[in-house]
Amino acid sequence: EAEKKYGETSVEVAELYLSKSQMADYAIDSLRAIRSAEMIYEDLSDREGMVKVYYYYGDYYSKVDDLGQAVDYYEKVIELSEGLGEAVNEWKYEAYFYEALYEIDTEKSIELYEKAESLLEFVPLEKKNTETIVLYHNIAVCYYDLQMYEKAILNFTKAILQNCLYLYTENAIESISWK
Repeated sequence: EAEKKYGETSVEVAELYLSKSQMADYAIDSLRAIRSAEMIYEDLSDREGMVKVYYYYGDYYSKVDDLGQAVDYYEKVIELSEGLGEAVNEWKYEAYFYEALYEIDTEKSIELYEKAESLLEFVPLEKKNTETIVLYHNIAVCYYDLQMYEKAILNFTKAILQNCLYLYTENAIESISWK
């Protein structure tokens, strides 16, 4: 139906395929949906769309526990997003975050998490609080593993403060709604 409305090779149809990939019951259906979006974005020479496709491939491979393939795709997200501007920074953030999560070298994980931290402003508001808490928690765990306890405490504190700010805001909104 969307193909009739927007055309078979439209950005809207590609976005629907990417959404479909997240809702597929079977891995093969997810992979097919991502591939369909990839073909559309390739036909359109849409580099921003390809950034999304590579992110979705990375997500797919992480879900099927092929972390090597996932990291390869997250690296493609980062590489392709260079020079594309702010429109792709959310995807770049996600790629740095997940690449850091799957990295074996703890010091390299910290570097990747810090690159993700520099892009936090591009995370959508509805996800930002959770992403921030998890990011600082993960950085703290890395520093703890390296026995760099002061930096671990600093980042655990950032995570806790973010959580407290979130809870305070949530409670304030709730108290307003009762008035």
